[in-house]
Amino acid sequence: MMKISDFDLIIFDIDDTIISESQFNLSGFKFISKIISQDKKIHEEDLFGKFQYYYELGFPKIFNKTLDFFNLKYDDIYIENLVQKFREHSPQIKLYDDFLIVVKYLRKNNKKIGIITDGFKKTQRNKINYLKLDEIVDYIIVTDELGKEFWKPHPLSFEKMKNYFEIDYRKMVYIGDNPLKDFAIKRNYPIFTVQINRNGLYSKLKYLDDIEPDLIVSSLDELI
Repeated sequence: MMKISDFDLIIFDIDDTIISESQFNLSGFKFISKIISQDKKIHEEDLFGKFQYYYELGFPKIFNKTLDFFNLKYDDIYIENLVQKFREHSPQIKLYDDFLIVVKYLRKNNKKIGIITDGFKKTQRNKINYLKLDEIVDYIIVTDELGKEFWKPHPLSFEKMKNYFEIDYRKMVYIGDNPLKDFAIKRNYPIFTVQINRNGLYSKLKYLDDIEPDLIVSSLDELI
């Protein structure tokens, strides 16, 4: 079995790879509950409970449904503002323990560490800043800062990562969770890909173009 130390550059996704995306979303719902509570004079706990209920059931338009449930008046602009505040809130999140274990191991073995992440740039930068990821890894690419058209599976972010470290693609590993976009880079370059399966939001999707990862793990420390 491959060991992560066989490679020179290990690149991670963020959501459901090194943090829980559900934890971020629940953090956002708490933040929005406080805003609506102040606007509409309703208990924050009641709002959050309903947000959580709809979220866990996978309902769309959770803000609308929650406001409708409590018979609260709103318009499209109010919803748009809530969505923006949700995306841009400073999240209450933490890194997975197995990621920190792997980082310690990689540093001990003098490996380079990168991050390539999709998502709205303000949202992702808030996560990065809150978690102080700039102090943990060597180079971070938020694909939205390149342009929406360069979100994964577009290869540009991987090309920039290669050029930054001046490294061969065969010495790179990409670790992600999303079958629809995280492993199709193998159409372009011989990067070793790993799927971390934490039963996250996108874990049950089909692989894009049937391109499967080279390895599937349930915990990052399996790579050691």
